[in-house]
Amino acid sequence: MDKSFNYDFLKLEFNDIYEDLNILKDSKRKIVITPHMGEMSRLTGVSINDINEDKVNIAVNFANKYGIIVLLKGYNTIITNWIEVYVNPTGNSKMASGENYS
Repeated sequence: MDKSFNYDFLKLEFNDIYEDLNILKDSKRKIVITPHMGEMSRLTGVSINDINEDKVNIAVNFANKYGIIVLLKGYNTIITNWIEVYVNPTGNSKMASGENYS
């Protein structure tokens, strides 16, 4: 086993956290969530249109509030730990929706 690999990260799905967001604050591991726009809307109470208008700030604020990493899927996927923000310009919005785009 490669001892340099970091096992401290835990990726949670929307269904794991939707009913109790406190799970994000209570974890001893670094949490990563990967919501699409609809899931982010349900987590934050912000409309999809409003999220689309301000994706970076909404993702950063959510990551900061819960001390987690957010990978907000969609066209120009946003990845943030609230301190740093990366925008992945590759891919397209269909990749985040689960549609068959081939």
